[in-house]
Amino acid sequence: MSVFGQRQSISAKGALLGRTYVGALTGPLLVDLLREMLRGYWKLLHLIIEGLSAHKALAVKEYAAKLNGKLKVAPSVCTAA
Repeated sequence: MSVFGQRQSISAKGALLGRTYVGALTGPLLVDLLREMLRGYWKLLHLIIEGLSAHKALAVKEYAAKLNGKLKVAPSVCTAA
């Protein structure tokens, strides 16, 4: 059984960025999506995340660390409690 997922984001200029995929969202898949989002973007990107395990994956943390402050990851208000 295939599970379809979709992740989306809206840029400061109102552009919708997204991707549809088959299966569960994993850390490496999220890193790939972040790379795509950050391509050609040189300013600080604020990423608000939920409690999904892919958001907390080691691959995501390592990728964020390599960006030297270009990506700021913060929990959503719903998951901060």
